[in-house]
Amino acid sequence: MPVDRSADALLEMLFSKRFRLVYHMENPSRQTWSGMLAIVARILGGDAGPLPSLPYNEWMDRVRGAGDDPETNVAMKIKDFLEHEFEAMTTGEMILGTCAAKEDSWTMTMSTALDSRHMEEYIASVRQCLEHRSV
Repeated sequence: MPVDRSADALLEMLFSKRFRLVYHMENPSRQTWSGMLAIVARILGGDAGPLPSLPYNEWMDRVRGAGDDPETNVAMKIKDFLEHEFEAMTTGEMILGTCAAKEDSWTMTMSTALDSRHMEEYIASVRQCLEHRSV
C-alpha cells in the first residue's frame, strides 16, 4: 500500500471504537507479482524498453554469487527474508487477514490495486533518496 494510504488507515484504526491490538496492514486488493514486475521493469528500463526478468531461483543465484558483504551486495542485508519468506509472499501462498482492518478503516475497505502511477511515484521517491545519500 502507498504510505499515505497506510497512514490514513492506521489513524482510522487507532481511533476506531473497536480498536484491536493487532491489525494486518496489507493492500486487500490482490494483484499478481508478475504484473507488478512488468510495471517496474517498464519504468526502470525507460526508453531502452522493459528490463529483462529472470526466474526467481536464477535471480537468487546471482544475488548469492555477488558476495556476502552487505556493503557491496545490499541484498545480503535481507538474505534470510529473500530465502525464506519472499517467495511465499509473492506467490499468494501467504495472505494476511485484513477483515478486522477493513472493519475499522474506510481507507482499507476502499483500497485499490496499485497502478503504473503509484509505482512511478515510488521509484522516483527511491531514486531521490538514493541521490541524496550519494551527495
